[in-house]
Amino acid sequence: VQISPYFSLHKQQVSLVDTVLSDNLYDIVFWDAFSPNVQPELWTEAVFSKLFCAMTQGACLSTYCAKGSVRRAMTVAGFDVIKKDGPSGKRHITTAWKR
Repeated sequence: VQISPYFSLHKQQVSLVDTVLSDNLYDIVFWDAFSPNVQPELWTEAVFSKLFCAMTQGACLSTYCAKGSVRRAMTVAGFDVIKKDGPSGKRHITTAWKR
């Protein structure tokens, strides 16, 4: 769906683990997967490495998850990771940057 000349959405019904992503394509990723306890396969170093490669230089990944093991997996994948205060009802969030 073309939202504007500079923004479009493309939805695929496929597992990210099985998806091939183009390199250097995404400027922002909002990672809203179920928690690491429910879907641990989506919170691994391998998944974050795949996302890191698919993101452009300076891109941002944001998630409500602030679990230490997730932040460490992001760091190993190459992200600069920042734990921040969350919005109302959420203690912390995580922002990860591809520098």
